[in-house]
Formats: sequence, C-alpha cells, structure tokens
Amino acid sequence: MENSSQIQAVYVQKRSNKRVLMSMTKKKLPLQHILKNFQMEEKKKLNVAAITDFSEHGTNAVRHGLLLAKIFGGELMIFSNFRVKKREFKSVFQKEEERKMTEFLQKKAEKTKFTVIEEPTDAKSLYSFAEANNVGLFVIAAAETDKETYFSRKKAFSFILPSRQPVLVTGSVPPPENCFKNVLLPLDLRPQNKEKVLWAGYFNRFYDSKIHILYSHFDEQHLQHEIDLIIAFAKKLYSNLEITDYEIHKITPTVDNMDKYSLSFAPQVAATLTVILMTHNRSLGDLILGVREKTLIGNTQGFPVLCINERPDLYVLCT
Repeated sequence: MENSSQIQAVYVQKRSNKRVLMSMTKKKLPLQHILKNFQMEEKKKLNVAAITDFSEHGTNAVRHGLLLAKIFGGELMIFSNFRVKKREFKSVFQKEEERKMTEFLQKKAEKTKFTVIEEPTDAKSLYSFAEANNVGLFVIAAAETDKETYFSRKKAFSFILPSRQPVLVTGSVPPPENCFKNVLLPLDLRPQNKEKVLWAGYFNRFYDSKIHILYSHFDEQHLQHEIDLIIAFAKKLYSNLEITDYEIHKITPTVDNMDKYSLSFAPQVAATLTVILMTHNRSLGDLILGVREKTLIGNTQGFPVLCINERPDLYVLCT
C-alpha cells in the first residue's frame, strides 16, 4: 500500500483583501502553493473504501465506490463486517446480495483492483486504516432508519463527523450512466464553505465533470457583498486551475438552506452529486431544529451527497 496522502481542502477568510496561503503557524505562502499541491494530488492514485452490509443499500455503496476508484485511479477496498461480530452465517438475502455484488465487480471492475475485507472493524480502526493506506474517500449508504441498512441517519452522522476523509453517502439508487458528470456546488455565507470549491474541482480535473455553482441572492447589501466575495474566490481558483467547465446559478428569491435546495435543483441540470460541509459548531437553532444537512444524509431520493468536514490542520486561503 502507498503511504497516506490526503487531498487537501482549503477555506477562505477575509484579511487585507489579499489572497495568500497560510499554514496553521501563520506562515504566508503564495497562491501558487495551493496550485502546486493540487497538481501533485492529481498525480496520486487515491484509494476508496466502501462499507457494505450486503443489503441493497450496501451493494449500491460498492457500485458508487467502484466508479470513484476508477475516477481517481486507485483501489477499491470493501469492508463487509463493520461494527458487527464476524458472521458465522449469512441469511439467504445477504448471500444473494453478496453474489450480485461479486458478479458486478467481476464484470465492471476491469483494471481497477478491489479487495473485500471480511475481518470485523469499527470506525476508529477504519480512520486509522485510511490514513495508512492513502484512502481519499469513504462510501456508505444510509436510510432514514436502520431497518433497511446498517447506516441510519444517526449512525451515518456518527461515522461522518470524526472522519478526516470526505464521506460519500448514497442510498438505494444505483449510480446512473451519467453519474458524477454534473456536480452541484451549493455555496452560502459560511466562510468554511469555500473548502467545497476545491473538492468539486477534483471531479472536473479527474472526470471532466461540469460544476454547477449555486448561490442565493440577498436583498441586504452587506450579505450580497459577502456572497459575491465567495463566488469571486471560486472563479479565481478555477481560473488558476484551468477549470472552465462550470456554470453559476443565481437563485432568487433568497434561499435559506442552499445545500437542501440543491437536491430539488438537481433535475434541472441532470446533476447526480451535491457537495456539502458538515456542521460542527452547532448553534442553539441547530440544537432545536437540527443541522442544515439533517435531511440530506439518507435522503428519500437516494441522491448522493459528498460530506466534507472542516480540517483545522489544512492550509487556509485568506482574502
């Protein structure tokens, strides 16, 4: 296995109207540094780890995982005994799903190497495994409750929030023919949201995906100014990375939860993925009403959602 090397994300803060790259030690670095990091990551093969319980949902996690492994040129690692004791037997249903998964992999894997890991594992050991084996993404499938698959929304949140790797959450719907060819990038006023810009860019660079940037119009001038700065950052970064296949969609009237809105917008552009940022610092409103991404993970449409956590150890792009 290759040594651990993760895709680095960035986020933007306001400072002296200059874009400089800063480490957590406050050392100033030029914008070219992030471009160099991006180009270095492009040359690396990122492995993908998918978790299955041999349910229909779990099999679809493997299907999406295989496509991602092909996109990023890495291996697919399939974990089939997550958070359960090693099975002495499988139900008829589980055996049938395992057979279907094996047939699918043998038919569709082509040159992509895959490994099924049957040893019992838990979240903590998977995080360590990812760091040691160049895993760039986890893939899980979630439902509203755990009656259909292992990952209910609650269990999915518990797995995603501590993860340093992004987690793609799918549902009961297999990946369509055009999967990941149109990617939604919903942006709002949270400065940390700008991390998502870089991750959406990877799908364009590795897979020629078209990026659809969604942002809301604001009547208040200062709020409109803030969102304009975020959009300007995205355009500047994509220009430097020679990413030209993107479209900006200004949404009116004002949308409060752009991440949630992206799911209803998806059919307009045949999008099959939305990129969101997880909430860590929860407000009183979040505690009462739930976080913004509450209904996105394990959504009823089975729409894939790429969940990204803010990484405090990563470089910070400031404006």
